[in-house]
Amino acid sequence: MGVAWLAQRSSLTGDPARLQQVFWNLLRNAVKFTPSGGHIHIRSHDDPSPQGGAVGSRLCIEVSDDGIGLDAAAMERIFEPFEQVSPDQKHLFGGLGLGLAIARAIVARHQGTMRAASAGLGLGSTFTVELPVTAASPSDPTTTASPTAGTSHAAPPVAAPMRLLVVEDHEATRQVLTRLLTRDGHHVVEAASLAAARAAATTQRFDAVISDLGLPDGTGIELMEELRATHGLRGIVLSGYGMEEDLRRSREAGFVAHLVKPVDMNDLRRALRQFAQVPVVAE
Repeated sequence: MGVAWLAQRSSLTGDPARLQQVFWNLLRNAVKFTPSGGHIHIRSHDDPSPQGGAVGSRLCIEVSDDGIGLDAAAMERIFEPFEQVSPDQKHLFGGLGLGLAIARAIVARHQGTMRAASAGLGLGSTFTVELPVTAASPSDPTTTASPTAGTSHAAPPVAAPMRLLVVEDHEATRQVLTRLLTRDGHHVVEAASLAAARAAATTQRFDAVISDLGLPDGTGIELMEELRATHGLRGIVLSGYGMEEDLRRSREAGFVAHLVKPVDMNDLRRALRQFAQVPVVAE
């Protein structure tokens, strides 16, 4: 399933949910850090290739504001995972600082680029996404969408319907996951924190847990250890890190799979299918 973005004489195919996640993240940041009475502008234009014509050109989308802006030091680290740009701008991009890092990675999977610019603190900022486009067919201006970016052409079979607890504090990511999993036939309950996940697990039955590693009131490791001990649950962890030590800790806590963000939906489907073969061990 893909989405076509139309420029003047060209179209873009890609993963609609992932691209929505990118622009939702940029818009939320612009709204959050632009004061009352400020302005946010969204612009798009074609950037033709040097050879001319639409083929090989790029579609440019800019999200700009006149909000708090960024200093030079922040510009150097703004896309680094888990980085806070300065004490004065603490938690500027929410959660553990994964929002922009994930957005940039999604854009890269679409063979595009993302960059930030700012004249300085108090002078607003502009985020620019550039994505490659192809000539639109005269008979079908939207063209046929290509397979999901970053995935193989052969999608794995969807797991049998399950009751899933999705724990993710980043709202846009949580909404995308919920929508895609629901489309696959699963019943999904959302939670944005450890406390909300505990409450849901106490009152409802789940077949599996899909949890972010970093949560506002604890970690996914803590949550999985608790839910495994009290409810016999297993889960899938979503993380910005994928080192061997991270994988080991995830397995010990009760996670069947450790997926590194941005998560490929086909990888998630494969992980969910494992639950039919994983026995629940009473603690």
